[in-house]
Amino acid sequence: MRDFYVKIENGTSVSTFDIYWDSINPSYYATLQGTTASATGLTFLQMTTDPGVLVEVPNGATSIILNSSQPTFCPGVGSTSMIYSYNLPVPPAPDTTPPDNSGASVIFVSSTSTTITCSWSGFTDNVGIDHYIIEIADSTYSLIYTSPNLSSSTLMHTATGLTDNTDYYYLVWAYDAAGNSSHIASGLITTPITNSVTFRNSGGTIISPNLGYTGNLNGTVEIVGASATFHAYSIVYGSGNITTNMTINGNSRSATSTTGTVNSTSFTITPGSSYSFDLTITISSGSGEGGIGWTQ
Repeated sequence: MRDFYVKIENGTSVSTFDIYWDSINPSYYATLQGTTASATGLTFLQMTTDPGVLVEVPNGATSIILNSSQPTFCPGVGSTSMIYSYNLPVPPAPDTTPPDNSGASVIFVSSTSTTITCSWSGFTDNVGIDHYIIEIADSTYSLIYTSPNLSSSTLMHTATGLTDNTDYYYLVWAYDAAGNSSHIASGLITTPITNSVTFRNSGGTIISPNLGYTGNLNGTVEIVGASATFHAYSIVYGSGNITTNMTINGNSRSATSTTGTVNSTSFTITPGSSYSFDLTITISSGSGEGGIGWTQ
């Protein structure tokens, strides 16, 4: 139902009206607020001041007809007693289109043994995003955490109350004002052990920081519990030249190898928020691989 004000002009010599919302079927009467239905319809007294009488009409109604007689047939179809006919404003079509997640992504930011922080971007909507809700599910898709409504300008959130060394999915739900929703989920994100060093690639997946890399690798490293000392390695199979360059928290070390394995000068990073790391293995000649390691 929707509301519509009916105003009877000053000086009109009438006392009661029937109100019809449909000029085809006289059995459909509008609901007139504040009055009582008669046996044949709804009546109201003449109004001489704005805004008029508030009438509730069905959403599908396009006009209402005021009639002074209570005919048994449809007013406007052979009736000569019609007083006023009002065309109702057409209400906007309801928004049934959910937000579009085709360009959306979830970006891992950081984690602790009991929290995961992610950001997101790329949701669009034909009217506009109203708010977001974050959910955390475990590897069996059981819901573990639900955030409050987050404003449309909030694009990062920390989920709390999680368990260390556990796999979780981070789900972002986008809602428009009509309540339509769409979501996107991260890949599995594992919270670190209470005392640990955890490397993740740029997608948030845990990686093994050992030998075995032959190209570029970057992401985050989380240090939980105690400081960690890091090393860069490179190894050549036979003869050749390989350089491994590692940067963590702005500290860089390089190891170049022509034969065998070379340790770089060690450096220590203390626990804190997640640090970015970048590992670049440059194979100038020959074949081999590089990697990083740590002690804690």
